[in-house]
Amino acid sequence: MAFTLLNNDTEQKFLEFEAKTALIYVSMDLSNITGTVVIREYEKVDGVNYTLLSSAEFPGEFPTGIKSINIAHSQLNCDYKVTLQAAIPEGYDRQIPYRFGVEEK
Repeated sequence: MAFTLLNNDTEQKFLEFEAKTALIYVSMDLSNITGTVVIREYEKVDGVNYTLLSSAEFPGEFPTGIKSINIAHSQLNCDYKVTLQAAIPEGYDRQIPYRFGVEEK
């Protein structure tokens, strides 16, 4: 699978999961990214509004040379989503290969 990161600097929904009790695993290959991308995780704790769980800048907040990001999240009956946002437009749309797994409890 591949996600298309559009050539702009707006926050874009990468993946979203409906409420359930599960372990969610996400792996994304960011080797096509030339600038900085902010990766955010959100959870809809109250059932209506998303709350920011984490935010990290790639590549700045990751070890040098890392091109693949792995996320593991323990979902507890709340909607969950991951977003991406380029700090500045990349020049053209970028493909981000990814895979994910959901292990229901």
